[in-house]
Amino acid sequence: MRMNETLATGPELRYCSNQMLRFASVRRTFRPGEMLSFDHAYRMAQLPLVSPGHPEAIEQAVGHEYLNGYYSAQRFSLVVPIAWTHLAASDAFQSMDAELRTASFAPKISWSMCRQRQDKLHVTIASSRFGGDVDRWASSTQSLIRRGGPFHGQLRGPFIGDRNFGRIYFAMYPQIVDGDDAFALIQDAVSVPRTRLYTMGYYHLTDHLDQGETADLGEILKRWQSTVLLELAIEYFAIHATNDDLALSGRNVIAIDGTNGGITSLNDPRHGA
Repeated sequence: MRMNETLATGPELRYCSNQMLRFASVRRTFRPGEMLSFDHAYRMAQLPLVSPGHPEAIEQAVGHEYLNGYYSAQRFSLVVPIAWTHLAASDAFQSMDAELRTASFAPKISWSMCRQRQDKLHVTIASSRFGGDVDRWASSTQSLIRRGGPFHGQLRGPFIGDRNFGRIYFAMYPQIVDGDDAFALIQDAVSVPRTRLYTMGYYHLTDHLDQGETADLGEILKRWQSTVLLELAIEYFAIHATNDDLALSGRNVIAIDGTNGGITSLNDPRHGA
């Protein structure tokens, strides 16, 4: 199975505008003197994995089958896998990453987590806690691809939204198909609500930022947010199973070819942890 390939954009390809998506409405900006502190979502789902033993990491939560960032039950997602080799080959990504590595807050980025997740990178389109959804997702995505595929996307960056403060994402802008958002059409096909927000988590903070560090981060986010880091033709979609929100335990269980819709079962997603 090939990973997604970079694409030389032709004049016939158009991508969703900010008016069609939600990035502008949920993008976090920082006021003068503000400090970035972790929110509850990040302290529970990601911080225990990014910085084990951190005093603000939430070890357990009432009503959740959860311990130190891991869930006892598998969770499933329909995703667009992103090949690290293509991202690493992007001059724009390399320039942005180099700037982050020399920023005042660089020691508070978990660079080891970036390396650990290189083969786990993906953009999520739909999520579920129920394994019974995966066959329907695969067949519905297959049908849509056979009618209108292959699909394309632009990965732009970086982005912090209205939750998971501590995680820095890249924003994915899908191709416009028949005047509509291609990923929203897939969400319609698999019967989940349209999100109009598609992201790939990449950088993770190990501690809060002070005022100066927060201001520096805000400037970098603003300067790079509209830059296209990667353009790609989506070679395949995947049904992904994981027991944690960083996909450290994640694996693709079904692949749907982005060109012809062919389905490959990689293993049974409804058995095992």
